[in-house]
Amino acid sequence: LMMISGLKWQEEDDWILQQIKSCGKPILLLINKVDLIKEKDRLLPFLNEVSKKYDFYQILPISAFRGENIAALEKIILSFQNVLNLGNKYRLYLSGI
Repeated sequence: LMMISGLKWQEEDDWILQQIKSCGKPILLLINKVDLIKEKDRLLPFLNEVSKKYDFYQILPISAFRGENIAALEKIILSFQNVLNLGNKYRLYLSGI
């Protein structure tokens, strides 16, 4: 799981991506603070640009503050149990979402 803030991909985001790519596991990219984006028509081109940086498992725009797309995030996180072949040995529990 990797999260960036709004329509900003910063130098340290490249470094973080390089570190987690080495794990060899799917990466879910969250774009937080979409509620603060005034020009919503900029979101789709930004998502397209970011998707070229890595073959992310999924890219999900969210607003943690307003709760936008949090239910979708919960479903995606729960699906990771199957994607990562965790079986019943590990379980992902979410609380407070």
